[in-house]
Amino acid sequence: MSISDMSISDMKILDMKISEMDETLRAELLAFTRSVNFVYAKTMPQCPHFYIVRKKVDEEGYVKLWNAIEQYGEQEKYQNCPQGYLYLGDGWKYWKMCSDIKQSVIINRARGVPNGELS
Repeated sequence: MSISDMSISDMKILDMKISEMDETLRAELLAFTRSVNFVYAKTMPQCPHFYIVRKKVDEEGYVKLWNAIEQYGEQEKYQNCPQGYLYLGDGWKYWKMCSDIKQSVIINRARGVPNGELS
């Protein structure tokens, strides 16, 4: 499902979640995600997504994105396991790979909408 395929109720959910976040933080996160080079995860073509590696990007931006996923992420199921996805309103869903910031080395993103399929 793409943003253009979203129902009005999906858009309201997305707007509600985004509105919980401070607009300054959202702008900072969008600037960060636009400034880094997300790499296509070619080893997982069955689940198309992109990733960034912590040591290759700005530490402050990485930590802000990780914390935003933790605080504002919407719980959805991936392979029957709960996973927090952050939607910034840019057509991407972002998620972290572990629950401890000290051990985190990768953040992923894929095209998607709240509770929707990756596209």
